[in-house]
Amino acid sequence: MANNEWLVMTDADCAPASDDWLKLLSEKMIDQKEMILGVGLYEKKWSLLNMLIRYETILVALQYLNLAEMGMPYMGVGRNIAYKKSLFNINGGFEKHKETSSGDDDLFVNAVATSQNCTFCMDPKSFTYSLAPKTWKDWIRQKERHYTTGKKYKLMHQIILSSFLASKLLFWIMPFYFLIENIWNQQIQGAIIGTFFAFYFVIAWASIKFKEQLFWFFIPILDFLLILLIIPLGIKSTFFSKNKWA
Repeated sequence: MANNEWLVMTDADCAPASDDWLKLLSEKMIDQKEMILGVGLYEKKWSLLNMLIRYETILVALQYLNLAEMGMPYMGVGRNIAYKKSLFNINGGFEKHKETSSGDDDLFVNAVATSQNCTFCMDPKSFTYSLAPKTWKDWIRQKERHYTTGKKYKLMHQIILSSFLASKLLFWIMPFYFLIENIWNQQIQGAIIGTFFAFYFVIAWASIKFKEQLFWFFIPILDFLLILLIIPLGIKSTFFSKNKWA
């Protein structure tokens, strides 16, 4: 029922990073663009769970913003996104996903965003901040809902995301394999160390770009812990999930 063409979405538990939030988003409403992907982060609390949540949020933001820049937008966060009312109505809004318990906004982006009609806003003053889940149980429920959404993405996007996850899993498995098989040498050692520092540099750069305050020496721990948790959660959500909120 909005009177104007551009709609800006956020959540009830979100707060913009600055009073320039809408101004910065509106600066992206140019040319043929019909959708603007924003960045939604979580408030900082110094606990292991909170750091893990914020770390994963950085990884997700890197994925969907970089793919959008490459002309392959696949998702957005409903707590910071803008699109035209006409784009919403022409594509039937959330009608195709009305049976899902969550992720209708995410699936809408996956269905209609293209390299021509989609852009993004990376100015830190345009970010929004939400309250992170306070318990591991709440976070696990949240992730299970997210994974039930992800399996409804376009096949190409599922392959890209699965490849990223597989590469992270191999990164942690291969050193143990080489040690067990006694085939550790300088070339393998150099490749593993080089890959680690390249990944570490990207995450450190992203944490600065997103104005996050992660203890950098925790990054390997957070990455390893995330892999241990999301793989069983992903399997459970894919094969044993129920279509319910919690």
